[in-house]
Amino acid sequence: MVIKTAITERVNDLSPKILSDLLLLSTKDSNIVGSSEHNKKIDLFDALETNLILKMKSMSLDDLIQLMWSSIEMQRGSALYYKELEKELTKRIRGIKDD
Repeated sequence: MVIKTAITERVNDLSPKILSDLLLLSTKDSNIVGSSEHNKKIDLFDALETNLILKMKSMSLDDLIQLMWSSIEMQRGSALYYKELEKELTKRIRGIKDD
């Protein structure tokens, strides 16, 4: 719980790559057989989802792809989360200049 609190407080300072890796590892850890039901309900992804949606606006295309992969791998995210992720990915892809 102490680590979750520290990460939650520093979410804006973490790079998207590190944040995606932490989310993936912590969520996979909470899915281990024998994990308490209480811990599953308050995992790191749930605690950071709102911050992630806000942070998407400043992420690069590579970071958004990493975040998308991590979210799909974890099978996590609300409808709003995926809507915003799709919107930001679309913006970045449209910004690519085709030579």
